[in-house]
Amino acid sequence: MKKKLLVFALVLVLTLSLSLALVACKPDDGKAPASELERAKDAVYRLYKDSIPAETAASYKLSVMVPLDGIYSYPITWTVSDSRITISEPSNNQVTIEIPDEPAEAISYTLKATITADDGTTATVEFQRTVPEFVLFTWDEFLAADDGATVVIDGIVTAVLPYGNGASNRGIYMQTEDDAGALYVYNPTEESVAGVEVGMKVRVTGAKDDYYGTLQIAAGGTVEIIDETKTTVTPKAYTEIYTNAADLEDATLIAEPSRLVTIKGVTIGSQGSDPTYFYFTLAGKQSYVRISGSSCPLTTEEQNQFKTFFLEHFGATADVTGIVTLYNGAFYLTPVSADAFTNVTTVTYTDAEMVQRVKDALTLTNKIEEAMTLELPSAPFHKDEVTVTWTVSSNTVGELKTDATTGAQSFVVAALPSEEVTLTFTATLTCGDVTDTATFTVVVSKEYVAEDVEYIDLTADSLGLTNQYLDGLAGISGVKFEYIQLYKGDNGIQMRFKDGVSSSLHNANAFAKGIVRIELTLNSGKTVYDNTDVFSFKFGTSADNLGAEIKLSTVSGQTKYTITPDQGTYTYFSMTKIIEDYTFYVDSIRIIFVDEITLSPADKIAEEKAALDLETTSYTQNGTATLPVVGTTHTDVTIAWSANNSAVVIDGANMTLTMPVASARIVLTATLTCGEATDTKEFVVFAVVDVMDAIALLQHKDSFEAPYTITGTVKEITEAYSEKYGNVTLVITVGTLDLECYRLSGDAAATVKVGDEIVVTGTEVSKYNDDIELRYAEAAFATVSEKTDAEKVADDKAALTLEESYTENFTLPTTGSNGSTIAWAVTEGTAITIDGVNATVVRGDADATVVITGTLSGHTRDFTVVVKATGGGSVEPPVEDVMTVAEALAAANALGKDEYSAEKVYVEGVIAEITKFDSGRSSYTFYIKDADGTDQLTVFSCKTTADITKIYVGDTVKVYGYLKNHGGNTPEVTYQGDENPVFVTLTRGTSAITVAENDNVTVTLSAQSGENGTEFSFTIVVDTPEYVLASVAVNGTTVTATDGVYRAIIDGPTTVVVSGYVPSTETSNVTVDFKANFGTYGGSWSNSYAEHTITSADLGVDASQATFNVVLSNASKQTGTITDMPCLASKNTAQYVTVSLSSGTIAGVTFNLKEWSAKKMFTTITIEYTTDGSTWQPTNVGLVDGTATTISPNFTTVSAVDLTEGVIGVRLVYVGNSSKNQQIGLEGLTLTVK
Repeated sequence: MKKKLLVFALVLVLTLSLSLALVACKPDDGKAPASELERAKDAVYRLYKDSIPAETAASYKLSVMVPLDGIYSYPITWTVSDSRITISEPSNNQVTIEIPDEPAEAISYTLKATITADDGTTATVEFQRTVPEFVLFTWDEFLAADDGATVVIDGIVTAVLPYGNGASNRGIYMQTEDDAGALYVYNPTEESVAGVEVGMKVRVTGAKDDYYGTLQIAAGGTVEIIDETKTTVTPKAYTEIYTNAADLEDATLIAEPSRLVTIKGVTIGSQGSDPTYFYFTLAGKQSYVRISGSSCPLTTEEQNQFKTFFLEHFGATADVTGIVTLYNGAFYLTPVSADAFTNVTTVTYTDAEMVQRVKDALTLTNKIEEAMTLELPSAPFHKDEVTVTWTVSSNTVGELKTDATTGAQSFVVAALPSEEVTLTFTATLTCGDVTDTATFTVVVSKEYVAEDVEYIDLTADSLGLTNQYLDGLAGISGVKFEYIQLYKGDNGIQMRFKDGVSSSLHNANAFAKGIVRIELTLNSGKTVYDNTDVFSFKFGTSADNLGAEIKLSTVSGQTKYTITPDQGTYTYFSMTKIIEDYTFYVDSIRIIFVDEITLSPADKIAEEKAALDLETTSYTQNGTATLPVVGTTHTDVTIAWSANNSAVVIDGANMTLTMPVASARIVLTATLTCGEATDTKEFVVFAVVDVMDAIALLQHKDSFEAPYTITGTVKEITEAYSEKYGNVTLVITVGTLDLECYRLSGDAAATVKVGDEIVVTGTEVSKYNDDIELRYAEAAFATVSEKTDAEKVADDKAALTLEESYTENFTLPTTGSNGSTIAWAVTEGTAITIDGVNATVVRGDADATVVITGTLSGHTRDFTVVVKATGGGSVEPPVEDVMTVAEALAAANALGKDEYSAEKVYVEGVIAEITKFDSGRSSYTFYIKDADGTDQLTVFSCKTTADITKIYVGDTVKVYGYLKNHGGNTPEVTYQGDENPVFVTLTRGTSAITVAENDNVTVTLSAQSGENGTEFSFTIVVDTPEYVLASVAVNGTTVTATDGVYRAIIDGPTTVVVSGYVPSTETSNVTVDFKANFGTYGGSWSNSYAEHTITSADLGVDASQATFNVVLSNASKQTGTITDMPCLASKNTAQYVTVSLSSGTIAGVTFNLKEWSAKKMFTTITIEYTTDGSTWQPTNVGLVDGTATTISPNFTTVSAVDLTEGVIGVRLVYVGNSSKNQQIGLEGLTLTVK
C-alpha cells in the first residue's frame, strides 16, 4: 500500500525581507551568531513541542532552518533514535520523517534537532514520540476510543467534498462495510484524499473527534484507497424514524450523523431566506436540504441543477436522499447528488401561477461599479412556458443587446460615466395570455479619477469596514480600492488567512503620481512577534502587471515599517497577508507620493500623540524618569507635563517620584502643542506601597506591575487545568474582593479545587470593568494535610464504577486508589454469581436485573446492573414491597436534609407532569401522584429501558430508585452516584382530547379521548371567509394535513389549537422596559442560570395593546455588574429570548441589550421568526458570520422590520464564544403588532 504524508506542523522556510528598514538592522556578526543560539534552540522547542503529536501514525515534514528576529537563520540537523524510522534528504528546506507502514508493535523513539551557529557551536532539542501499533478498529472499538486517540478504520465512501468546488473544507463521508456506523473525515491532508471517489473502500487514520454529536476524524488525518472497485451504498430507510420523531432534535432522528438515508413521501417546500436552505415537510415536521458553502459534495453545475429542480417542484411529493447532518443538535440533510429529490409527483400550475413564481425568483444586481456586461436573467424555471423580455429606461451609459440566436439579453457598460446614473430595468413576463412586469433599480457608479494628493491613509474607517469579514470596495481621493476579507475591530484593520483565502487589498485605478513609499503601522495594543514573510507588497504600472514584490517580515515589539519600491513610477499596488498563521492588526497603511509630506499642526499632534508612551508606569520605590518634551518625528510639537499628586515633581523633562505613605493612583497629563493646535493625553502611574491597597484603587483598564504574595480561597474555577499549557484560570476571594487568577501555574495549578486556600505570587495586576485579574501568576497550597483513613475510604467508594449492563463474564476491582480493600457480593438477583474477583454472567430469554454490593471497610455501595437477554426483551424485577406516592412522600420527608434512603425503593403512581427529557442520558424527570390523590412526588432523571422509551401524562408507572429529601423540602426519587432511577412497568393511561376555542373554525375530532400514544385524527372547516389559517398545533407541536386530514398522537391530556388571523394593515408599537418591574417578576429568581417565562402582564403591558409571553432559555438575576434587568448567558451553544404573541401578528421587533463587559464575546446575535409556532426562519440581521465580537457598539440594538405576513413569534438568538458564560443584559423590547 502506498504511504500517505501527513503535514501537521507549520514549516518555516526562511526568506529575506526586502524591506530596507529591516535589512538595515542586520548586525555584522553573521547569519547565525553563537550569542543567540539558546534563543534559536528555544524557538525550535516552542515550534514543535505541541505541533508534533505524541503519537505519529503517519509521516510528517520538518524545517531544516529556524529563523530568528527576521534577521538570523540557523540550520537544523534532524536525527532519530530508531532505525525503523528514516529521514529523507532535504528538499525545499524540509525533510520528511518517514514512518513505517502498519508496524506490528509500538515504536518509541527520540527525535533530536541539532541547531548550529556560525562558529560550529551546537545546541540540541529532543522530543520523545511514539509510532502507535497498527490496529484496524471495528466500529464498536472506534466508539469506545477516547477523543483525540489515533484510530484506523475502513469504510465505503458515500460522499466526497472537494476543496475549492463550492466548498472551503475537504472531507469525505463514509460508512463501515458491515453498515455498523458512519462518520465524517474532516479536512484530511490534500495529497491523501486525491483520487478518492464515491463507492471506493478507504482506510482512514487520524484522531477521533466528537464534534457536537458528529463522530469524525479530526483535521490532518490521512485517507488511503484500499479498493478502487465502486460499491453502491444503499441509503437507510428513514421514513418511519422521521415520522415518529417528536421533533428535529429527537434522539432517534439524530442518532446516526453522517449516514446516507432516504425519507419517502416528503412535501417539497420553498427556498429559505438564506438561499442555501431548501425546505421539505413530513409528519408535521419541517427540515431542509442544505447546499453548504463550506462542506458541499456537489459541483457548482450539480448545485444549479438541484436548485432548478427544487424550485420547479414546489408543493410536490417526493423521496429525499442525503447525509444526516446536525446543526445545533437538530437534523437536516446534506445532498450527495443533484437528484436528491426523486419519485416526484407532477404538479400542474396555471399560467398566472407560473408567471408569479418566475417573478418572485427574478433578481438583478443593484449596482454597477465597473465597465462590464450585465447578463439579464431569463426564467430560472418554467423556461419553456414563461418568456422574460427586458427594457431599460433613462439609459445614457450602456447598450441593451439581444443575442440573435439564443434571445439572451445583456446590458453592456463600456465605460463608467463622469457622474453617477440611476437606471430602471423592467422585466416583462409572459405565459400564454398572462403578462406581468417586475422592475429593478440599478445605480451605475461614476468613473474613478485619482486626485493629486501627497498621501492616502487606509484605515478601518476610511475603507468603511464593518465588524464582519467581508469583500468590498471603497473610494478614497478618487481612487477605487478593492479588498478581500477585511474586518474592523477594536484594534484596527484585522487581516487573516482562512479556508485558503488571504486578506488583501489593492487599487483598481491608477494613482495620480508614482508611489514613493508606504508606511505601515501595526496596532500597538497587540503584541508583535518575530515572523517571516507576513505581508507581500506588489507594485506595477497597471492593475494586472504587479511585477515588483517586497515581502515584509515583522520584528518583535516593532509596530512601524517602511516599504520602499525599487522605483518611484509605480501607480498600482497590492498588499496581501501571506503568512497562514495568526491574525494581524493594522492601524493604518499610508501610501505616500512625495518625498516629504506636508502635515497640518493637528495632524502632527495626532501622530505624536499616538506614538507617545511612558517606559515605566509602576513604582515600588522612589524613582526618576526622563519625559519627552518634543515630538520624536515632528520636533515642532512641544510636550508639557503635569501630575495630579504631590508625590510626583516635574521639572521640564525630569520627573521625580517620591513614594507616598499609602499606595496612590497618579495621573500624568501630557499637553501637546503645535502652533495654535493642542491636545492632551493621560497616563496612569501607580505608586505601590501595599498591593491590596493598590488593587482597591484600580479603575477600568488600569494595570500595574509589583511583586505580590496573596493568600485567598478558591471560589470558582472558570477554565479547567490545561495539560498542554500547565495552567488554570480561577477566582479567589480575599476579604471582600474576588480576584481572577488568569492562567495560573505552579505546584497547585493541576489539582486545585473550589474551597482550597492557595498562595498566589506574581507581578501583573489589571482591571477590566469590574473584573480584577492577577495574570500569569503561580500558586501553591497554603496548607497540605494528609487524608484520614475515613476520607480515603470515602474517596475510594465514590470512585467505584460498574457498567450498566453485561453480556459476558467480567472481573471486579479489589483495591481502591487510596488502598481500600473491596469485597463484592450479589445482594439481589440470580443472573450473576461472584467468586472473589470473578463475576460469572448467566443470560436468559429476558433481561434480568441484579444488585451487586461493594464493601469497603464496612462501607457499602450498591450497583443495579442488567444482564441482557440472549434474544432481547425485559422482565419486571421481583418486587417485595411497592410504595404508594403518599408512602414515599412520608418516607422521604422523614429523612434529614439531602439524606438518601438506605436502600432503593419501588414506587408506583400516575404521571401528573413531565418536566424534562434528556436525550443524551435517555432519562425523564417528572411528577407522579396516587390515582386518588393530589400530592406529587418528583422522579428525577429516570432512565428509559428497551421496553419503556416514551411516557405521557396520565400513564401509570412503577419506578425503582433512591428516596432523597432534597434541600430538606423537596422529596424525590432520584439517583445516587451513577445509579439512576429506572422504569419497571408502564400502563398506558386514557386522556381527553379537546379543542381550544376559536369562533372562526369548526374542528371535527375522530374521538373525544383515547389511549396515550395512539393516533387520532381531525378535520378543520374555516367558517369566516377572510380568516387566514396560520398554524395548527397539538399540545404545542405543529401538524399539517394530508388530503385535508390532520393526524397526531395522544400525548396525555391533548389540546388542538387552531391559530390564524384576519389580515389587517393597522399596526401599533408595544415597548417594554425589562427593568421596570424586575424586582417583582424576577423576585424569586436566583443567580443560577435557568429558563424563565415572563408574561406581558408582568411587564406592565395592557391586554388591549397585546398579550404575549417572553421565554428566556438561560437567564438569571445577578448581584453584580448587571443587577436591574434579566441577565442572559450563553457558553458556546445557542440560547434564546422567545416572544410568542397570543393573538394578532408581528410586523417587526427590536431587542435592546446591555453589555456586561468588553471581555464578553459572541459569535451570533440575530433574530428568527415563526409563522407556525415551531419552524424558525432566519432574518440574517445582526451578527451571523460567526466572528467573535463584543455587544458594543454595534449590537446593543438588534432589529428586524417588515417581517413576512403571519408571524406569530420572534426570538433573539445569541451564542457565546467560550466554554465560560458570556453574559448580556436584556434591557428592552419593542414589538410592532397587527
